[in-house]
Amino acid sequence: MRNLVFCPVGNPLTFDDRFSKENHWRYTKPNRLYETFVVQYGSFKPEEGTYDMLAEQRGFKWNLAKEYLEKIGYRKYDYIAFFDDDLITDIDNLNRAFVLAEEKNLKLFQLSVTHDSDVFYPILRNKPGTKYTKTNFIEVMGPVIHTSLIPVCMELWQKYDIYSGWGFDKVLCDLTKSDAAVIHCSQMYHPKKESSYDKSNAFAEMDKLLTDVFPKFMKEKYNEDWSFKEAQYEKEIVMEV
Repeated sequence: MRNLVFCPVGNPLTFDDRFSKENHWRYTKPNRLYETFVVQYGSFKPEEGTYDMLAEQRGFKWNLAKEYLEKIGYRKYDYIAFFDDDLITDIDNLNRAFVLAEEKNLKLFQLSVTHDSDVFYPILRNKPGTKYTKTNFIEVMGPVIHTSLIPVCMELWQKYDIYSGWGFDKVLCDLTKSDAAVIHCSQMYHPKKESSYDKSNAFAEMDKLLTDVFPKFMKEKYNEDWSFKEAQYEKEIVMEV
């Protein structure tokens, strides 16, 4: 198994006592089932030993991904994770999620989030005793996408300027014709903080995608009449044995 985490970085590592500080997910330790590609987007230089590959370029996570995925040869990986730099977890939690995803053939997934995380959607919060849930939604802060689905994602990205990524998570399952999964036997913490970008632009990006770009794309790609319906829900719950 070979996987990659793509993460633009502009701030120092942060930690939380619920996760191993010695095994922060970005530390380049040999027991990982993944590599990290970090993009330095500001003046802060990421700490040594926290990336396998480093590039320096300003931009947002999604427009940087749009530019770099082909350059880094994404097809040699099984999964690509797209992480915000403030997500806190550790190597064991992330490894466990990759193993489960491969075992259950999950094409889209994310780690569940702790109950005190900054997250709007209840289906993403950790459920003790649950292994994973199948859902129609995972959030833009930390989705993991099987590389077999990357081409159709890139096809959509060519239709509009994706920056904040707002709205992309709301169409991802319909775009790829795949269920998503939330891995509850693994967790991550998303701290609350003030947004560093103009939310009015993010709302405008989402509105354009949901009302114009994506309906046209679905008609051209699948000959489907698509309109957005705001609904995030679980389809299946798989409990721990």
